[in-house]
Amino acid sequence: MPPPATGGGMVLIGSNERPRQDKEAMGNRMKSLVPLLALALWMGAGCAQASIVITGTRVIYPEAEREVTVRLDNVGNTPELVQTWLDEGNPKTLPSESKAPFTIVPPLFRLDPKKGQSLRLIYTHDPLPQDKESVFWLNVLEVPPRDTSTSANDNPNKLQLAFRTRIKVFFRPTGLTGRADDGAAQVSWRFVSKGDGGYVLEASNPTPYNVTFSHHGGRYPLDQRERRHGGSRRQRRFRHGQRANHTARASHC
Repeated sequence: MPPPATGGGMVLIGSNERPRQDKEAMGNRMKSLVPLLALALWMGAGCAQASIVITGTRVIYPEAEREVTVRLDNVGNTPELVQTWLDEGNPKTLPSESKAPFTIVPPLFRLDPKKGQSLRLIYTHDPLPQDKESVFWLNVLEVPPRDTSTSANDNPNKLQLAFRTRIKVFFRPTGLTGRADDGAAQVSWRFVSKGDGGYVLEASNPTPYNVTFSHHGGRYPLDQRERRHGGSRRQRRFRHGQRANHTARASHC
């Protein structure tokens, strides 16, 4: 007996292949599940929060100081394993790869709930620029203990997260001129015309201190927080016809 006809988009009876329509339907169903899965993960992550709190939002390290301390507190209800290191601006830098000229004591420790720990930052006196501030990043990674409770064993899909917090460390050489608090007011702005008809907004910081811009007023906010290093310039591109007037909110570091 001849095999059944395969017209109409159907496959041979007894074949391991599935009809194309079924494959397309399955693919559409999977695509529709992706946003739901992403939403579920987002909602779960929104309920999580770090237990280790750093006192302050930045660290100033005057060159004349032998060391600077940073206070950490565990405001959670479980002990945390804490690892600390510095990097030079690359968030992907591992502790073993850091070339920042500082030693942190202790670099790894346990912090019990409702307890505190002081970190000691010690400058190793490797050469750094003496005419402006240098910027580094302090990393604090907290790893929660494994949940061995009955509820955790009943829910094998429970997700535990490790949190990392990064704050800036400013190394301030001795003898810098001016005041750090006046740095933001001295930043100048200008629009520079480009050959393709567009413009760039150029910020120039003539001071030896770092200035951070948290807000760029008008219709075109900055995509992210931007920092102007001492003595540096930064440009932001504008298309032809975009509004030229602007305001900026800035502060030291």
